[in-house]
Amino acid sequence: MPLTASRQLDLTPLQEGMVYHHLREGGGRGIDVVQVEVRLPEPPDVAGLRRAWEEVLAREEALRLVARPDEDGELRAHVEPSVELEFQVLDGASWPEAEVGDRLDRWLLEDELRGFELDRAPLMRVALLQLPGGETRMIWTMHHLLADGWSYRLVLEDVFRLHDEGRAGRAVEMEPRPRWADFPRWLRARDGNGDEAFWRSVLEGVRVPDLLPGERTPDPDRVPRRRRYVEDRLDESELAALRQRAGELEVTLNTLVQAAWALVLERYQDRGDVVFGAIRGGRAGTVPGAAETVGLFIQTLPVRVRVGDHEGLAGLARDLRSLWVRMREHEHASVADVQRWSGLPSGTLPFRSILNMQDPFWGDALVDGGDARWEDRDVVLHNRLVYPLVVAVNAGAGLDVRLEHDPSEMDPGMVDRLGASFLLALRSFIREPDTPLAELELVPAADRRTMEAAGTGPEEVVPGPSETVHGAISARAGEAPQTPALHFGDLSWSREELEEVSDRLARRLLEEGVEVGHRVGVAMERGPEMVAALLAVLKSGAAYVPVDPHYPPDRVRLMVEDAGLRVVLTQERLEPGRTGPSPALPEVPGVRYLAVDAPGGLAPTDEGGEVPDGIPVPTGPGDLAYVIYTSGSTGRPKGVMVEHGNVLNFF
Repeated sequence: MPLTASRQLDLTPLQEGMVYHHLREGGGRGIDVVQVEVRLPEPPDVAGLRRAWEEVLAREEALRLVARPDEDGELRAHVEPSVELEFQVLDGASWPEAEVGDRLDRWLLEDELRGFELDRAPLMRVALLQLPGGETRMIWTMHHLLADGWSYRLVLEDVFRLHDEGRAGRAVEMEPRPRWADFPRWLRARDGNGDEAFWRSVLEGVRVPDLLPGERTPDPDRVPRRRRYVEDRLDESELAALRQRAGELEVTLNTLVQAAWALVLERYQDRGDVVFGAIRGGRAGTVPGAAETVGLFIQTLPVRVRVGDHEGLAGLARDLRSLWVRMREHEHASVADVQRWSGLPSGTLPFRSILNMQDPFWGDALVDGGDARWEDRDVVLHNRLVYPLVVAVNAGAGLDVRLEHDPSEMDPGMVDRLGASFLLALRSFIREPDTPLAELELVPAADRRTMEAAGTGPEEVVPGPSETVHGAISARAGEAPQTPALHFGDLSWSREELEEVSDRLARRLLEEGVEVGHRVGVAMERGPEMVAALLAVLKSGAAYVPVDPHYPPDRVRLMVEDAGLRVVLTQERLEPGRTGPSPALPEVPGVRYLAVDAPGGLAPTDEGGEVPDGIPVPTGPGDLAYVIYTSGSTGRPKGVMVEHGNVLNFF
């Protein structure tokens, strides 16, 4: 019976979390906005497609849902009786072929950042982008509050069945799908006894998560950028071999995917106890007809893996599978309750990455579902979650892996390495299942060759304008001083400006007693100041030691002590004892931290004698340029010493 007035429902635990994130982050950052992009090889019947969407919107109550307070002030879900769909057609047919990708990306970002007001229905819209050559992209944009991936498949099946059959002049009788409203009622009636004990036991002693490798310090004023995807895959034979390995270990493909990601986090964060978020489907064992119901069923929950407790893959996989099975009975616990039971500060979840494993991917199931009209269509999902990194793994003809991130939040180079290491871990499970976990090689080959060459390369220096790294850079600056040296956001430094800033900081280091052969730490977040700091250390005659400020304090302390550092260049927000969103560096006896962005940090003090321009500190190709610490899986990390001559061989 059609609705004549708004009906109230309970929000699911995940929906409550989404509303919280919306209120905290604001609606203009694209958080929890989903864009389903359908690539159509030929133009659709525009009027017919619009009618199809309007009919499905009228049929599916979950798509007309909003969130707003009830008469008692409690946030509830409200299903509107009718809504007006925003459906726009954009003409990009005249776009130059070379600009189509960039223009489409810009439009997608603008559309994403429009967001939604959660109390205004509908929380979705549809756009048709007509591109050169007759290709059309249909973009279905919605707030994740409405539906999950499996629902996207159901909706698109119905929309295009109505469109395709209507275009062929055939009438369509659509059987009504089960109502999603039954699911919130099921959740309310669910017996949650045992949830608290289970989640407390899983998360006992869990720590506030470190920033991910390559994650930039959270900044509420940062302008979001278009999502970047790092994509790779195992081919069909490799996927078959991985499934076979899972069978031999009496676990599932999902288990091995989780084990691989846990191992990558353990290696890069140098912590044997890691936590990541995982998405559970949430439909099994709930309401009748859940598999055919449009709405939000999924749940995002923490998976804790004590990698350090396991010597080999078999034990790790068994423990992961056991946890995943036991979690099923407690997967519908409130996210807020799970967070509270973890013992972490309010609003803090114990993970910063999400692993989303789908076997099969709903988009492949749609395209490969037997309808010939879908053979030439393709589906791509864009989804900005509140977490910095999403690892999407989809099983189909092969195993497709996609690391999704915003370059303003994660360093793209580090995400590339994380992706490569993840594939190495999966392949090692196929080829080396009996090798101890600590001995598995997860460093990408290109990075390994570079490190080996840097540490053991030939002693002869390639002829050039100088025999030191900083000398070569200064020589190039003298040839073209106004040429841009670096860009960072809206900031641009010329070669001359970089020389000037690094000279000032080098003078400061000399005043601090730094000499040729000393080592100076650089514990800074990426930016122009870090580049100037590295160059200044070299100009002072010392070798720099990069220290990631987001490493655990014990690891930072170990590196500082092992390298014999007495001076560490940093930034004010990272100094020991500071409070705020950035991690504070640990106090280390005998070590002085110099904040380069503090007043006077990039200028000499009034004490001591004048240091001439150019910083004429005598160094040569045999002097150390830097010491880099490798990320081991167990034991103490080791420093690799690299001389100026080795570095110049790569220029």
